[in-house]
Amino acid sequence: MSLKFTMSLHHLHRIIQETTIPLRKGDPVVEHDAGPLHVTEIFDMPHEDSAPDDLAKIDVVFMTVGVDRKAAEQHRAELIEILKHYPDKASLAAGPSYITVGATVGSQDTALRLFALGQVLGLWDVITPKGLGISDPAKALEMAGVGYVMISPWKADGIEP
Repeated sequence: MSLKFTMSLHHLHRIIQETTIPLRKGDPVVEHDAGPLHVTEIFDMPHEDSAPDDLAKIDVVFMTVGVDRKAAEQHRAELIEILKHYPDKASLAAGPSYITVGATVGSQDTALRLFALGQVLGLWDVITPKGLGISDPAKALEMAGVGYVMISPWKADGIEP
Protein backbone atom coordinates (compact mmCIF):
# COMPACT_ATOMS: atom_id res chain seq x y z
CA MET A 1 0.00 0.00 0.00
CA SER A 2 1.48 3.34 -0.98
CA LEU A 3 1.94 6.25 1.38
CA LYS A 4 -0.30 8.35 -0.86
CA PHE A 5 -3.16 5.87 -0.48
CA THR A 6 -2.59 5.67 3.28
CA MET A 7 -2.96 9.44 3.49
CA SER A 8 -6.06 9.28 1.28
CA LEU A 9 -7.49 6.56 3.51
CA HIS A 10 -7.28 8.98 6.44
CA HIS A 11 -9.12 11.58 4.35
CA LEU A 12 -11.70 9.01 3.27
CA HIS A 13 -12.47 8.19 6.90
CA ARG A 14 -12.82 11.90 7.69
CA ILE A 15 -15.27 12.41 4.80
CA ILE A 16 -17.33 9.39 5.88
CA GLN A 17 -17.43 10.68 9.47
CA GLU A 18 -18.54 14.14 8.32
CA THR A 19 -21.21 12.96 5.89
CA THR A 20 -22.74 9.74 7.22
CA ILE A 21 -24.16 8.26 10.39
CA PRO A 22 -24.93 4.59 11.08
CA LEU A 23 -28.51 4.02 12.23
CA ARG A 24 -29.89 0.85 13.79
CA LYS A 25 -33.10 -0.70 12.53
CA GLY A 26 -34.28 -2.54 15.63
CA ASP A 27 -33.74 -2.70 19.35
CA PRO A 28 -30.43 -1.57 20.85
CA VAL A 29 -29.89 -5.02 22.43
CA VAL A 30 -30.78 -8.27 20.67
CA GLU A 31 -30.31 -11.75 22.14
CA HIS A 32 -30.45 -14.99 20.20
CA ASP A 33 -28.98 -18.47 20.09
CA ALA A 34 -26.40 -19.41 17.48
CA GLY A 35 -25.86 -23.13 17.76
CA PRO A 36 -24.65 -23.86 21.29
CA LEU A 37 -23.96 -20.18 22.01
CA HIS A 38 -26.25 -17.54 23.44
CA VAL A 39 -25.39 -14.28 21.69
CA THR A 40 -26.07 -10.73 22.87
CA GLU A 41 -25.66 -8.06 20.20
CA ILE A 42 -25.48 -4.40 21.20
CA PHE A 43 -26.19 -1.77 18.55
CA ASP A 44 -24.77 1.44 19.99
CA MET A 45 -26.20 3.86 17.44
CA PRO A 46 -29.33 5.95 17.11
CA HIS A 47 -32.47 4.36 15.68
CA GLU A 48 -33.32 5.20 12.08
CA ASP A 49 -36.65 6.68 13.18
CA SER A 50 -34.84 9.27 15.33
CA ALA A 51 -32.66 10.55 12.47
CA PRO A 52 -33.35 14.01 11.08
CA ASP A 53 -35.75 14.01 8.12
CA ASP A 54 -33.25 15.81 5.90
CA LEU A 55 -30.88 12.82 5.88
CA ALA A 56 -31.02 10.43 2.96
CA LYS A 57 -31.53 6.97 4.47
CA ILE A 58 -29.89 4.09 2.62
CA ASP A 59 -30.70 0.51 3.66
CA VAL A 60 -27.55 -1.64 3.68
CA VAL A 61 -29.26 -4.67 5.31
CA PHE A 62 -27.39 -4.71 8.63
CA MET A 63 -28.23 -1.08 9.33
CA THR A 64 -29.45 2.06 7.66
CA VAL A 65 -26.92 4.73 6.79
CA GLY A 66 -27.99 8.34 7.09
CA VAL A 67 -26.27 10.62 4.59
CA ASP A 68 -26.19 14.40 4.88
CA ARG A 69 -26.79 15.39 1.24
CA LYS A 70 -25.36 18.89 1.59
CA ALA A 71 -22.17 17.73 3.33
CA ALA A 72 -21.82 14.91 0.80
CA GLU A 73 -21.96 17.33 -2.13
CA GLN A 74 -19.35 19.53 -0.47
CA HIS A 75 -16.98 16.53 -0.42
CA ARG A 76 -17.84 15.13 -3.88
CA ALA A 77 -14.65 16.22 -5.69
CA GLU A 78 -12.39 15.15 -2.81
CA LEU A 79 -14.08 11.74 -2.57
CA ILE A 80 -13.73 11.14 -6.31
CA GLU A 81 -10.05 12.10 -6.15
CA ILE A 82 -9.51 9.64 -3.30
CA LEU A 83 -11.34 6.87 -5.16
CA LYS A 84 -9.13 7.45 -8.22
CA HIS A 85 -6.30 6.07 -6.04
CA TYR A 86 -8.25 2.99 -4.91
CA PRO A 87 -5.71 0.14 -4.94
CA ASP A 88 -7.90 -2.34 -6.87
CA LYS A 89 -9.43 -0.17 -9.56
CA ALA A 90 -10.74 -3.15 -11.53
CA SER A 91 -12.71 -4.34 -8.50
CA LEU A 92 -14.17 -0.88 -7.87
CA ALA A 93 -15.09 -0.53 -11.54
CA ALA A 94 -16.80 -3.95 -11.50
CA GLY A 95 -18.90 -3.40 -8.35
CA PRO A 96 -17.35 -5.05 -5.27
CA SER A 97 -18.99 -6.34 -2.10
CA TYR A 98 -18.76 -4.62 1.28
CA ILE A 99 -16.46 -7.44 2.43
CA THR A 100 -13.89 -6.69 -0.28
CA VAL A 101 -14.06 -2.93 0.20
CA GLY A 102 -14.02 -3.35 3.98
CA ALA A 103 -10.69 -5.16 3.76
CA THR A 104 -9.29 -2.20 1.81
CA VAL A 105 -10.73 0.68 3.84
CA GLY A 106 -10.29 -0.88 7.27
CA SER A 107 -13.78 -2.04 8.27
CA GLN A 108 -17.00 -3.35 6.83
CA ASP A 109 -18.89 -0.58 8.64
CA THR A 110 -16.81 2.01 6.77
CA ALA A 111 -17.43 0.18 3.50
CA LEU A 112 -21.21 0.20 4.05
CA ARG A 113 -21.14 3.91 4.90
CA LEU A 114 -19.02 4.58 1.78
CA PHE A 115 -21.52 2.62 -0.30
CA ALA A 116 -24.39 4.77 0.99
CA LEU A 117 -22.44 8.00 0.45
CA GLY A 118 -21.61 6.99 -3.11
CA GLN A 119 -25.23 6.17 -3.86
CA VAL A 120 -26.41 9.56 -2.64
CA LEU A 121 -23.76 11.21 -4.84
CA GLY A 122 -24.81 9.10 -7.84
CA LEU A 123 -21.44 7.33 -8.10
CA TRP A 124 -23.08 3.87 -7.92
CA ASP A 125 -26.15 2.09 -6.59
CA VAL A 126 -26.16 -0.13 -3.52
CA ILE A 127 -27.30 -3.64 -4.41
CA THR A 128 -28.86 -5.70 -1.60
CA PRO A 129 -30.68 -9.05 -1.50
CA LYS A 130 -33.98 -7.12 -1.41
CA GLY A 131 -33.02 -5.46 -4.70
CA LEU A 132 -32.38 -8.94 -6.10
CA GLY A 133 -35.94 -9.96 -5.23
CA ILE A 134 -35.29 -11.69 -1.89
CA SER A 135 -38.24 -10.83 0.36
CA ASP A 136 -37.55 -13.19 3.29
CA PRO A 137 -35.64 -11.10 5.89
CA ALA A 138 -33.76 -14.12 7.29
CA LYS A 139 -32.61 -15.21 3.83
CA ALA A 140 -31.63 -11.61 2.96
CA LEU A 141 -29.56 -11.36 6.15
CA GLU A 142 -27.91 -14.70 5.42
CA MET A 143 -27.04 -13.58 1.89
CA ALA A 144 -25.76 -10.23 3.12
CA GLY A 145 -23.53 -12.02 5.60
CA VAL A 146 -21.66 -13.73 2.77
CA GLY A 147 -21.20 -10.62 0.68
CA TYR A 148 -24.46 -9.92 -1.13
CA VAL A 149 -24.32 -6.23 -0.33
CA MET A 150 -22.39 -4.66 -3.14
CA ILE A 151 -22.32 -1.66 -5.41
CA SER A 152 -23.00 -1.32 -9.08
CA PRO A 153 -20.00 -0.37 -11.20
CA TRP A 154 -18.47 3.08 -10.59
CA LYS A 155 -20.15 5.83 -12.62
CA ALA A 156 -18.54 9.04 -11.36
CA ASP A 157 -19.37 11.56 -14.03
CA GLY A 158 -17.75 9.34 -16.65
CA ILE A 159 -14.48 9.30 -14.67
CA GLU A 160 -12.83 5.91 -14.40
CA PRO A 161 -11.47 5.09 -10.95
